[in-house]
Amino acid sequence: MVPINDLTNKLIKKEFADENGKPKFVGKFLFLSDYEIVCKYNSIFRGWLNFENMAENRLKLRVVNYNLEYSLAHTLGAKHKMSLSQSIQILRKPIGLMIKIDTKTKTKTKTKKVI
Repeated sequence: MVPINDLTNKLIKKEFADENGKPKFVGKFLFLSDYEIVCKYNSIFRGWLNFENMAENRLKLRVVNYNLEYSLAHTLGAKHKMSLSQSIQILRKPIGLMIKIDTKTKTKTKTKKVI
């Protein structure tokens, strides 16, 4: 069985959620690029999903997915000084999150699927 209360407490401890369990932005990720922020959130969720893979109530991880997704939206919104609704609108595009990466030779555009 997936211990949802324990996972919610870990989200609070790791500063992905406030004391009430509501998602919030993560200040330590603000210096990273958008691509790196999305990769970090994806790797955190994949790690929990792989660890809880054999649990009977694995679908309850949707609560963790919701918290991480909205924490990502809060973090990207805080980084680009956007409202939550604007950052969610960008994240919900059907092609995924478009991130521009500047290199010394040219500018590339990469698509990274959000959680």
